[in-house]
Amino acid sequence: MKQKRLMITFFLFCMMMLLLMQTESIRANTRQKVKLNYETETKTKSVELYQYKGNGKKDQISNYEFVGEMNDEGNGQWKMMIERAEQNQYALSINHKEYLEYFSAKIQDIGDIKTNIPEIFLSSSKFISEDGKQEVKTNFRTISQTGDPVSSKFEIKAVDDIKDNFGKIKYQAGSKVSNITGNKLTENYLYPGKYQISQRNCTDGYIKSQKFYNFEVKKQTDCQIQSISAIIQNPITQLQLYHVTEDGKSLNDGVFTLYDEDQNPISSFRDVPYDHIQINRLTAGKKYHVMQNKEITGYQNIDCDFVVQDTSNIQHVYLYSKKRKKPDEKQIKTMFTLVFLLCLH
Repeated sequence: MKQKRLMITFFLFCMMMLLLMQTESIRANTRQKVKLNYETETKTKSVELYQYKGNGKKDQISNYEFVGEMNDEGNGQWKMMIERAEQNQYALSINHKEYLEYFSAKIQDIGDIKTNIPEIFLSSSKFISEDGKQEVKTNFRTISQTGDPVSSKFEIKAVDDIKDNFGKIKYQAGSKVSNITGNKLTENYLYPGKYQISQRNCTDGYIKSQKFYNFEVKKQTDCQIQSISAIIQNPITQLQLYHVTEDGKSLNDGVFTLYDEDQNPISSFRDVPYDHIQINRLTAGKKYHVMQNKEITGYQNIDCDFVVQDTSNIQHVYLYSKKRKKPDEKQIKTMFTLVFLLCLH
């Protein structure tokens, strides 16, 4: 019995020593497996993981070394096993390789390092290319005076010469960089520098904004995406038509048809005595034609054109009716005399 107890004690002592040796071995090892969780909205089948080597600037692809490839598990999560190291700066290359997405995360032990695998949770931060181009989000809301959305397009131009990380001029001052759509969160890839946004066009019947919006893309040193946003109000075009005589007196009882520059009828309207006809939301810069359908006694019918100006001010259009010329009495007598003489012959 005593010998059996000694054998059991010796066995337990050996197991404890073995356990201590394994634990010491794990603690002495500075590298261990960890689980990486990355959730993305990017529609791609695989992404590559890089780890920062600690040389030079962190916004250059050449300073990262390949760790491995992650595959989509179908639930929006990306997982892989990586080894723990002192450098905890990682980067994910999303499919096209031109842009990298950067992260900064610390790996910490969770409980017993023998049985628990530490995890890193990474969230989308920013895109940047090796030559310095980085992600900038723009959101320009364009609305009417009543708050309804107005479709529009914007243009981004360089204010100064825009250079990449290597000093090469990518866009000269005043040159067009890209177009963006209003009322939509847009991802743009821009180099650090000063830019200007202006409205190119908007829905027909509205006046585009004449304002310029300046912003500066600053070189990213953290994981924050720069955002540029503004609310622009686009007023409608407003015209007041006045039907008057050549000396400015108001006329009424006229009936008119309005045509576009392709001679398509748009609307018909009748004079308002001693007042104007209000017409809204005609397209700025376009030519329109007015034709009078009902004659006013003693006046010639109106047949004229006008152009809608690109302004938010109320525009006044005057339709001038000319008096019909009365026939000369002497000419009438002469005509009757000639007709009478012809009849005698």
